[in-house]
Amino acid sequence: MASDAVLEIESRVNAKLTTAYRHLMEVAGESDSSTRQARLVRIIGHLDGLTEQQGHVRALMRLEVRATQDLPDWYDPEIGQPSRQHDGH
Repeated sequence: MASDAVLEIESRVNAKLTTAYRHLMEVAGESDSSTRQARLVRIIGHLDGLTEQQGHVRALMRLEVRATQDLPDWYDPEIGQPSRQHDGH
């Protein structure tokens, strides 16, 4: 069981992963290689940020289920804050 706060953060990360997947599927159908390459670079940048967010969600979940006593030293509470921005992608 995870708290509503952690599930809200996880839900945002999952929504961004779903968006990235949709963009990858669109790129797969792109016939122009320079356009495809530019879009892939943007998607990779998007995914790189999500990797860090996923780690933070996992750390919070592990703490909540008492699999660990403390958050890791690398944990940044700012990453776990609710986003008020619209992704726009």
